[in-house]
Amino acid sequence: QDLYRWVELNQPAATRGFVFVTGDTAGELNRDFIDEVGARCLLKPFSMEEYVRTLRETFHDVRPGS
Repeated sequence: QDLYRWVELNQPAATRGFVFVTGDTAGELNRDFIDEVGARCLLKPFSMEEYVRTLRETFHDVRPGS
C-alpha cells in the first residue's frame, strides 16, 4: 500500500499498471484498499492462465490510447 501511495503521488498514471498479489485471502484491510484504488488483484493460489490473463488485461489498459 505504501508503494502504491508513493506512485500515486509521484507518477499517478503508473497506478493503472498495478496488480496486487496476496496470499492472506485478501484480509479485510487489504481488500478495502484494493477496492478503493480500483486495482486488479490475484489471490493465491492462482493458475498460470489467470496470471497471464490478468497481465494481458493490465497491459492492454495501460497502453497509450487505451
